[in-house]
Amino acid sequence: MRFTNYLLLASLALSAPVSAFEPTTEVQEDAVVGRTGFFLAGTAGVFSAIGGYKADPEGSAKPRISRSLSSAEPTLGLLIGYDFLEYVGLGVRLQQAYVSGAARSLNPDSPTDFGLLMADANLSGAFYIVDRLKLEASLFGGFTWMTPAILPASTPYGVNGGLALGIKFETLLSNMVVGLDLSGYANYLLDAPADSSNLIWAFSVAPVVKYVL
Repeated sequence: MRFTNYLLLASLALSAPVSAFEPTTEVQEDAVVGRTGFFLAGTAGVFSAIGGYKADPEGSAKPRISRSLSSAEPTLGLLIGYDFLEYVGLGVRLQQAYVSGAARSLNPDSPTDFGLLMADANLSGAFYIVDRLKLEASLFGGFTWMTPAILPASTPYGVNGGLALGIKFETLLSNMVVGLDLSGYANYLLDAPADSSNLIWAFSVAPVVKYVL
C-alpha cells in the first residue's frame, strides 16, 4: 500500500507543468516606463546673470566696472504638474534665484546683490533615447519680482520667459525620475533707469528629482 502511494506522488510530481518551475519575467507595474499623471519636481542648482556692474577692485575713479557674468549663486525651484502622455506635460513652477556682484545700473544706489522670484506656466515635451532615458525640452513664462529693485524708487515687477533642456532617467525606484536641466531666462523689468536695460539674461544648471503621484 505504501509503495502504491509513493508511485502516485511521483507521477503527480512528474506531470506538473514545466512552467511552474520557471522563474517569472513579468515586470512590476510600478516599474513601467513612461508613467503619466500628477507629479512634483524639485530643482536645486547654480544660477548666474549675464552682464552687470561690480566695484572696481583696483579702486579707479570709476565707481563700477562692467562684468560679463555674475557670481554663481544658488537657485531653488518647485514644479507641480500633470503628464498627459509619455511625451507631454503641463504645470506651474515657482523658482527663487540669487544674483551676486552684478548691479544692473552704475548708480551707487543700485544693489549689487538681489533676488529674482519667478512664477511661471510650464509646457514640456520629451522623446526617449533608450528605455527609461529621455531628452526633455520645456518652455516657460510668467511673472518676475526683483528684490530689492534696481533703484529704491523703481518698480520691482516684470515678466519672464525661457527654455530648459534636460536629460531624465526613470529609475527602478517606484515613481521616481532624476535628471539634469540647463535653463536660459529672459527677465523683462517694467521699470529701469536710463543706464540699464530692462532685460536681465541669465542661465542655470540644476539637478532634478521628480515624483509621479
